[in-house]
Amino acid sequence: MYKRILFALFLCLPATLHAQQDGVLQIRDDVHLFLLNAQTQGYLPDAILSHLPLSAYEAREYLLALDSSLTGSERAYWEYLRGETSSAPSWLTRRFPFLYTNGQDVFSTQGKNYALQINPLLYLSFGRSWERIPEGSLQRTTWQNTRGIRVSGHLGKHIFFESRLEENQTVLPPLARDIFLKRLSWAAERRDFLPEGGLDYWRVTGIVGVRIPFVELRFGRARNKWGPGLSSLLLSDYAPPYDQLQIRTSFWRLQYTNLYGIMTDPYKPRAGIEAEASAPRFIAMHRLALRLHRRLQLGFYESVTLDPEAFRSETQMLAAFLNPIIFYRAVDISIGSPGNMLIGTDWYWQFGRGLAFYGQFLLDEFRFRELIARRGWWGNKWGLLTGLHITRLPVSGTALWVEYVLQRPYLYSNRTTTLSYTHLRAPLGYPTGPNSRTLSLYLTHRRQMYHIDVLVLWLQRGRDANGKNYGSNPIKPYTTRVGDYGISLLQGVRQDSWLVETRAGIELLPRLSLDVTLRYQLLKDAENGVYRTWNPALLLRWGLPYQSLYF
Repeated sequence: MYKRILFALFLCLPATLHAQQDGVLQIRDDVHLFLLNAQTQGYLPDAILSHLPLSAYEAREYLLALDSSLTGSERAYWEYLRGETSSAPSWLTRRFPFLYTNGQDVFSTQGKNYALQINPLLYLSFGRSWERIPEGSLQRTTWQNTRGIRVSGHLGKHIFFESRLEENQTVLPPLARDIFLKRLSWAAERRDFLPEGGLDYWRVTGIVGVRIPFVELRFGRARNKWGPGLSSLLLSDYAPPYDQLQIRTSFWRLQYTNLYGIMTDPYKPRAGIEAEASAPRFIAMHRLALRLHRRLQLGFYESVTLDPEAFRSETQMLAAFLNPIIFYRAVDISIGSPGNMLIGTDWYWQFGRGLAFYGQFLLDEFRFRELIARRGWWGNKWGLLTGLHITRLPVSGTALWVEYVLQRPYLYSNRTTTLSYTHLRAPLGYPTGPNSRTLSLYLTHRRQMYHIDVLVLWLQRGRDANGKNYGSNPIKPYTTRVGDYGISLLQGVRQDSWLVETRAGIELLPRLSLDVTLRYQLLKDAENGVYRTWNPALLLRWGLPYQSLYF
């Protein structure tokens, strides 16, 4: 009964501004997508959009910078995102004067040097899945029930904050559930399991930020995405949120970002307890984004992971890696760090109006002489991501991403589980994991309140089998590898997968969308056979982006 009452209330809520007052944006929201498209169109030549999420302040500044650039339907959508084409109806504010007092947020208060906003979060879906498995066919009802709250604001001119709390229950098809499980935190996975493979879990994030000229500092629990593309080899938003301190320094043509995080190893079962998290480990990473030209940007990345013992005992080493302007590789050489080092580079080249070529290269371990010898040495662990972003298409408001990713076996892994480049069993990099290659196409269309998205993803991977480590699971120590030479991409048991996600919807009100979705998954496993799933659903979202299986 209460859900019907809430739904009826949503339909009479006033239209509000899309741009948030305070806090940080969510990585895959419409404002981020619009800014990325505008950059490829050539409208934001000075923007550096490769460290996401943006703060609400940054997003507003970029939107304002587009004022004199856009025309026609692009400008109409820009005005729609900024809320210039909508206003709160006076009859509602007269009847409920405590709602939408700032014209944007459900509840808010503000003074000369402070502001506070409170908004609800909802993600309600209901669908049906048809599954074909080697043993026969199955049908089940699928659903997700997410309720939460977002609190944000600022104190004075320099301090901003936000906190999100979500309670979730969901029932997914088996193929989708296997992927979805990797996204959950240890605390979430200790929650109860519902009938028919359902999950009951919590998700919480929170950020406190300080903004001064040239520098923005963030402390809290959140996700990040570094580098151009749909996802990232360097640092993606696939893994669960983690505790972190982040420093963003921007001046001239540079943006330099430091991130210090606490990651948790895979949980370990013990007698009488379902799961227990082992000691946390420290990770430090930094990335320099350099705008060489209004059309060309380069990025340079380093990270180091220290195991729990080094984190507790090696004070000199920890202090060295806390230095925000030091080269981690040089520290590793000079003091003999026992950590896991990764380096990488990325690029973004807008080579035409509405055309951009981007890529990333991540290097875990490498020997040039072994590469030349072509003997398949196991330690040549690297990943490559490359793609095209196309925004000049026949239908206005449409953009296309085409992306290819290759990840060598044993990428992200190390000699122990505690040194792997993971957090709670999920890669911190690209979601499909090592020993795989992926081709994805993502088509988006936005026209004010209407939106259409189509994701097509083709994946090949070699999975582990029979107790042998073929390099597909970054948590497994590479000391258990199947050999030193003759290591090839897709070794192990071959899997071929297709994922097609389509979504069409309308924004009933800003931040409140009603979507129709259809998800198709196909998995061909060389040992276990063929699995197929069709899953249409109806979805109501308020304040939350669409949750794709992979991105």
